[in-house]
Amino acid sequence: MAITIIVTNAGRAALVNAANTGTNAVTITQLGITATAFAADPAQVALPGEIKRIASVAGVVVADDAIHVTASDVTTDAYTMRGFALYLADGTLFALYGQAGAILNKTAESMMLLAADIAFADIDATMIEFGDTNFILPPATTEILGLVELATTAEGQAGSDNSRVLTPYVGKQSVLGWLLSQDGAGSGLDADLLDGLHASAFALAGHTHGTMATQNANAVAITGGTLGNVSVGVVDGTAGAPGLFWNADPDVGLFRAGANALGVATAGAERMRIGPDGKVTLNGATPNYLFNAASSNPARGILADVANIAAADLNGAMLSFTQNTINNWCIGQAPGVDAFAFYRGRNGAADGIEIARFAASGNFGIGTTTPGARLQVAGTGGSSVISLLETGVRNWAIRSGGAATNIFDIADLTAGATRFAINSAGNVGIGTAMPGTPLHVVGGSGQFATFGNANARGTGNSYFGITDATGRKAFFGYGGNNDDLHIMNEVAGRLGFGTNGAFRWVISQSGDFEPNAGEAYDIGSSGMRIRSGHFGTSVQIAGNAAWHAGNDGSGSGLDADLLDGFHASYFLPAATFSAAEILSRLLTVDGPGSGLNADLLDGLQASDFLQIAAASVLQNGYIAFSNGLKIIWGRVSVSMDSYSNVTYPISFDTVPTPVFPTIDQIGTASQQNTLLASSTISGFSIYQAGDISGSLPYHVIGK
Repeated sequence: MAITIIVTNAGRAALVNAANTGTNAVTITQLGITATAFAADPAQVALPGEIKRIASVAGVVVADDAIHVTASDVTTDAYTMRGFALYLADGTLFALYGQAGAILNKTAESMMLLAADIAFADIDATMIEFGDTNFILPPATTEILGLVELATTAEGQAGSDNSRVLTPYVGKQSVLGWLLSQDGAGSGLDADLLDGLHASAFALAGHTHGTMATQNANAVAITGGTLGNVSVGVVDGTAGAPGLFWNADPDVGLFRAGANALGVATAGAERMRIGPDGKVTLNGATPNYLFNAASSNPARGILADVANIAAADLNGAMLSFTQNTINNWCIGQAPGVDAFAFYRGRNGAADGIEIARFAASGNFGIGTTTPGARLQVAGTGGSSVISLLETGVRNWAIRSGGAATNIFDIADLTAGATRFAINSAGNVGIGTAMPGTPLHVVGGSGQFATFGNANARGTGNSYFGITDATGRKAFFGYGGNNDDLHIMNEVAGRLGFGTNGAFRWVISQSGDFEPNAGEAYDIGSSGMRIRSGHFGTSVQIAGNAAWHAGNDGSGSGLDADLLDGFHASYFLPAATFSAAEILSRLLTVDGPGSGLNADLLDGLQASDFLQIAAASVLQNGYIAFSNGLKIIWGRVSVSMDSYSNVTYPISFDTVPTPVFPTIDQIGTASQQNTLLASSTISGFSIYQAGDISGSLPYHVIGK
């Protein structure tokens, strides 16, 4: 390869002598390698992304402005080279080169050998020296020993190439061809004579002699005898009339298919051609690659057959692929069986390793020769892995035996953690690689699991069912219709609650809430408890004494012994008070239950008015009253030619009719405006048939 390298500022400085009066020779001793794509800059002082530096560097000056550099790496390192740098003996970065594509790729099994002709734009290459490394591979010249290319016979006979060399054989053929091309009267060459005799001394072409006979003006038939060391020139010919053919089959033979191209014909038609670039084509195929075949709609689309016709001890029927010194790969029918396999390192001397195969059943196996499923991946010690990679983000793996023996898991290889596992007992683990129960979930602090369904709120239930061999026996879950939490024993039995490994309280079959064993357990603390339905001591409710037969009467301090908070002694017959005193007394007993008009609103008690049971004052809100009346309001978004649905925040008992204040935009189906499509106790649907988009206000009133 020939490249133009960039000399760094430091490299140029090294070429200047200490007195700044001339140049100074420099010695290149090392070559740095990088896999990073970069654009070389004279200001750089280090090779970007350098991965290693090698000292096996040799070189020679091949011109005033060019050097030939050779470097080798016989280690087991593997890398891609996209750039390199030349370093001086004192470690100075002298010059560097980089490109986007790979210059070469090295594997652990191969050696790296870099040979490059490097041109310098504006420095004298003769000032560059190399260390004592004893190998170089420069291009050969008349003054420099180096690599050369051998000339072909055609190139030798042409006599115009000054860069290739002749082997003895090609030299002989070239000289002979040249002499023949000079043949003719007046050329002065002995080639015009045969042993000093002119053609007139010999028999004419019509004469037949022994083993040779003239067939036509363009060809000679050799019917017997021995012929050696003879060059035969024939006419170009065509596919229909080949220049070199067989007597019994004159339309079968060889012909000149074009400049430097050889054609093979049968039945008067071209079947194969070898082009000047060595590309082979069959049946008129386009010469895109080294071998090309064409056929017009062959049976079942089959263009070629690779067959092993041995009767026994079959070694398979395969194609091999090799890139230079990189390990070869084979694909084809596996030895002695009906299967298609992929091999690495298989060649004429070694079986190699089978990587994967398709069985006759259509099953595909990786790491196994007997796949038992459409896709089977086999391995040991966690090697049975299917990797799902989100490039640069996360690498997931599906593994058999990855976390431990007899464990199937899904692992986050980026985090190095198992996320889901199933062991040989059928236990399932989430967040653990070693599930100890049929369902084993491990999480961090806070909520570790979520279970639910897709039902809208208030439109369905979500349950966990508990069964035995005869069916479901219990369940617990969420009752969506009323936002309830349900725990249900569906058979004749109790529902128990316990602590510290023992049942303490139960709900009996009849629904009673009771201790599990007599009066063994309390509700409340030791100083204030309920046992068997009795209060052990005085009980308070919200800090106030509760009334019972034991504390009834004067002095109990309970309001049940008072009249609006006053004892009977506080009151006297009305005749003993003046009007002012009576008014004062009335004012002091004002309040609920006093019966005074001050406890009324226009003569009505509070129970005579509607009370708000629940409310939400959001943009899409509601008010629910104690008598069942509900008012819901909000806005609904509409789009052209589409339906819009609204779910009420609370449901009605009977189907109401939504009201849309913007009435000019609500109409019948025949009009190009908004249509109320349906209405239920839990919502409604409208259809916008016109061309408007936006939102409409609505309100709904009903029970």
